[in-house]
Amino acid sequence: ANAGWRIGSKLNRVALKLLRVFGATPGVVLAEDDFGGKVERIEPAELSQGHLMMADKSAEDIKTISGVNNAVMGIDSESQESGRLAAQRTRQGMVTLEPIFDNFDSALELFHTTSVELVFRGGLYTPDEVRQIVDDEDLLDPELVEQARAEIAELAPPPTAASPMDLAAPDLLPQQAQAVMAHDQQQLAEYEAMVEPLIRERALDLLFEQMGNVDAGRYSTTVLKSPSAPTERMANLAELEAIGERYPGAIPPAVYIRHSGLPQAMKDELIGALQTTNPAPTPTGAAA
Repeated sequence: ANAGWRIGSKLNRVALKLLRVFGATPGVVLAEDDFGGKVERIEPAELSQGHLMMADKSAEDIKTISGVNNAVMGIDSESQESGRLAAQRTRQGMVTLEPIFDNFDSALELFHTTSVELVFRGGLYTPDEVRQIVDDEDLLDPELVEQARAEIAELAPPPTAASPMDLAAPDLLPQQAQAVMAHDQQQLAEYEAMVEPLIRERALDLLFEQMGNVDAGRYSTTVLKSPSAPTERMANLAELEAIGERYPGAIPPAVYIRHSGLPQAMKDELIGALQTTNPAPTPTGAAA
């Protein structure tokens, strides 16, 4: 609040009125002669030390009663403890705050589930946008591609190639057999070049049908907290390496990459390159 003014007894009434209106304006210029030779602002009384101590104690009492202290929040700047110990202290303090954070996690899960449902039901992305995303990232599901290939094959069957028995006929010369094989391969290549665009378009149509089908499936959203302290990430990776040394081959290389301190984009790139270089093995007993 603006404090008052202390002025002399012999004052100018007009100047007094101006002081009441513009006295709180920053940079106001006042002449002492207009106020009886004296004009000074009355400084308000400062807060006592007792009030300041009560304010500081109230802040500490809030942290003590609620359990949300600096150690639990991980903002204890004076402490030099490792991220591993800080995370352990935070987990211990979360016992007091579990009901509050459980409600918060439930609200997050509900919010993200609703967001997914809005995308799923509301047609947030147009077919052209979906088509562009699929083309840029090559995100077509292989199962949809195979289903589309089977449907196209029923409508337009591939050309029939000569059987090995036909090529082994005694009246067929080797040069003629090679010519027949080359002709069959050319026909098959032309057929695949013709049907591949049709297969991709049909796979996209199947994708749009799945996106528009609300009974096709439901999605759940899980909110997880990843460790943010570098020392904790290093400790987790060290434990993984110890397990890998004790049980060779038990941990896939992608797990080491995923729990490393590399940027997420680099992790995805390395895992993708690893999957391309070392594809998943064919299950035992699967048809060749």
